[in-house]
This record gives sequence, C-alpha cells and structure tokens, in this order.
Amino acid sequence: MKTYLLIPLIEVVFGLALLIALLINGRRHAARRPFFIFLVFLTLWGIFMFMTRFTAGTGVALPWEKLALASIMIASALFYWSVISLISSRPNLYFLYGMGAAYIMVLALVPAGFVVSDIKTLWYGEAPVIGPLYFFYLMTAYTPVAYSAVLLVRHGRQTRNIDFRVRDRYLIAGIIAMLTGALADYLSALGVSMYPLGIIGNIVLCIMATAAMLKYTLLEMRVLLRNGVTFLLTSLLIFGVFGSLIYLMHYLFLDFGNYFGITVAMMVVFLAALMFRPVFSRLSNTVDRWFFRKRYDHIQTMKRFSADQGTDRPRPGVFHPGQCRGQRHAEPRCLSAVAFADKRLVRYLCLFRVEEPRSTVLSRR
Repeated sequence: MKTYLLIPLIEVVFGLALLIALLINGRRHAARRPFFIFLVFLTLWGIFMFMTRFTAGTGVALPWEKLALASIMIASALFYWSVISLISSRPNLYFLYGMGAAYIMVLALVPAGFVVSDIKTLWYGEAPVIGPLYFFYLMTAYTPVAYSAVLLVRHGRQTRNIDFRVRDRYLIAGIIAMLTGALADYLSALGVSMYPLGIIGNIVLCIMATAAMLKYTLLEMRVLLRNGVTFLLTSLLIFGVFGSLIYLMHYLFLDFGNYFGITVAMMVVFLAALMFRPVFSRLSNTVDRWFFRKRYDHIQTMKRFSADQGTDRPRPGVFHPGQCRGQRHAEPRCLSAVAFADKRLVRYLCLFRVEEPRSTVLSRR
C-alpha cells in the first residue's frame, strides 16, 4: 500500500484510539461531549479521504471528496463549540449568526461542484480540482478554528490557573498545525510543488486537543519541546553510531546467520541501551543551554544553592547570615533564589516579613 493511501488510515486509527482514551480518562467537563463529537467527525473525515484516494480513477471519488469537505466543516464548528465550553465563554452572537449563514451557503454549494469539480492526479497522488468558491470554502471552514485560537490566547492571558494556561497552549499548538496543513493542501491544489499536510496537521490537532481534555496534569510546552529535542538527538546519536557499527561488522566480516553473529548483535544492542541514559543526561544539559541561553548559568546556581540546603527547593527559614542583618525578629517568608536574567543584571532576593516581638504586642494589650 502506498504511503499516500496509508496516511488517512493512520488518521482513522489515531481518531479511534483518542476516542477510547477520552472515554476512559477524559475530564468531567461540559466540553467533553462536543469534543467527543468533534473527534467522531474528524475520524469520519479520515475515512472519506481514504475512500477518495482509494477510488480515484473509478468515477466515484468525487462524492467521497464532497463528503470529506462537509465533515471537516462540521468538525471545525464542533471544535469552536468545545473551546467556548472549555473556557466557559459566552459565544459572540454576531459571529455565531454570521458563521451559521455562511455554513448553510457553503454546504449547499458543495454538492453543486462550485467548491470541488473533479479529481486529478498529481506527482504525489490524487488531488481535487478546485472550483471558483474553494477559497471561500476554506475561509468559512477554518474561521471557527482561527477564532478559537484568539479566544484561547485571551483566556491564557486572563486566567491565573497554570493548568489552564498549559492546556490552552496545547490547543493553540494543535490549531497552528491544523491551519498549516490546510494551507499546504490549498497550495498543493493550486499546483505548487508541495506535499499536502492537511491530514498530518489534523492528527497533531487531535493529539494535542485530546491531551488537553484528559484529566492528567500536562507538561509545559517548553519542557515538552526540550525533552522531545533531547530524545531525538539521543536516538539519532545512539542508533546512528551503533547501527553504523553493526552495518560495518556485517559488511566486513560478520555473518548474522550464525549464533556468533546473533550474539554480537545482541551485545551491541544491550550496550546501546546502557549508553542511552548517560548520553541523554549529557545532551539534556546541552539542550537546556540552547533553550535558556544566558539564564542557564543562573538556573544552575539556583539548583546548587538548593542542593546545599539539602532539598530540591529552597526551604523557608534557611537564609544566608547577613542578608537580613539587623532584623532580630525577622521571619523568612521564603528564601527564593529568584534570578532576574535581564542581560547583565542578576539579583538574588531574600523575601521576609518583619514581625514585632510577642512581648511588645502583649504589652500594648
């Protein structure tokens, strides 16, 4: 099976798996039901896309393509419904009525052939022959998704809940992937030498959005990105070095058809597994320096300071003598090695509150 046919099936498998994950470990929230329906329609879109590509050249591919166009529009509207339910926001009635009218118009024009008129074959596979209203269709279909990103950005700036901010960032990252894939699909349909990334973008959106809807605590996007880059570099280094070693041994003198060759190959694999963790730790420091840049030294100073105190976090009540000199009755509120990495300025603050002696308070009474 060609990769072009396999990608829609991968999207369907991801959709079904994420539906099961949402049913088992989804958050008990008002947004759960519309998001579940959103995943159902995206899964149906993957099925329709597979049927479009599978039946290309038989004369029945165009109806499947039109069903895919209608399903992605409905999925976009359901995603907007999920977002406003998740952030507990009231929908803008002007936007709602305007998009409703545009949706009715476009859904009525899709079967008439004004959006897609035929299926053609390009260098990567089958692609739709766009009609005169295809751009209007794209603007209508993806406007609710883009407006959802605007609402999530506003919500992230207003809320003080860190968990909500992290979930909003996951959703925004998925929306960016989806819009990027839609743009790639449009450009490839126009004849630009670009592989269509719409299905891949929708897969990323499904994964990110489902992660935001689960009941588990999520990692920060920067932490997730740092860990992903570190894991990728470690995998490339380990498997590149040891894979090249196995290939050279097989090419020069070793035959993996006998027991000795299999034993040597297993030893190399176990050695690679043993080397993975140390290499990962070393590369994580390098990747952290790439991400934090000048702040990296300040963060390491904070970690060493906390380690000197015998804990992972600065302990209340432990502070450097002389920092609060002259305050005989100073009770430290927190000793934070707060580093302000503003170019060349680094300050460490000891925050404390001064309380009057209890004897003085009693004497006033």
